[in-house]
Amino acid sequence: MTELNDDEQISAAEMGQKLLNAKLTRIGITEETTILANKQLKMMSQTAKKYPKMGKLLGRLVRNKAGYLFKHSQILTYICSHLMDNIDWGNEEQKKKISFIALFHDILLENDEQAQIYTEKELKESGFNPATTERINSHAQKAAELIVKYPGAPMGVDAIIRQHHGVSHGIGFAKTYGGNLSPMVIIFLLAEELTGEILIQVKSLKWTEYFYLCEKSTQLKDFKRL
Repeated sequence: MTELNDDEQISAAEMGQKLLNAKLTRIGITEETTILANKQLKMMSQTAKKYPKMGKLLGRLVRNKAGYLFKHSQILTYICSHLMDNIDWGNEEQKKKISFIALFHDILLENDEQAQIYTEKELKESGFNPATTERINSHAQKAAELIVKYPGAPMGVDAIIRQHHGVSHGIGFAKTYGGNLSPMVIIFLLAEELTGEILIQVKSLKWTEYFYLCEKSTQLKDFKRL
């Protein structure tokens, strides 16, 4: 990716995620999809490290007209990575684990519309056909089942992916969160909520306003207490 400019890198990463999604849906975990996934993880982690401030990364994503599904995964990778730098038990191993989860948690969703469903109410009101509704409702469990077969996957990522909507069995969306969630799941839930809120607000703000929002929203030192 070193020969590509910033916009080309973003476009290449988004195309890579779409290709990975399509191939995983069709053929599952194979040597081909594992190589593609490892390349995608590397690209997204490099992008997260390249931008020390959220505003600059978001500006690049918005100017590049990246889709919601990719923006969500990339910003989530950024936030999770920086959270690990601000938590006592965070380290490179945990950073690798949570970046892996950021890529794969929604990998079986087909498009931006499906990725923007976060509650049972939103799913019921979406108007999706039964097959799509089932895909969205079970995507956490299906992704967890897929990742079990992934060679060299970080330990425990399947359980966190299964629970990333707060439901232990991976089907549906939790209305409240129980006390049996692991610290890593809690961190991921917080990061995903922040990511979704940033993307919602950025969409409604004027071009010059979202930079301030991003700077204000990413003061991650408060997470040190978790």
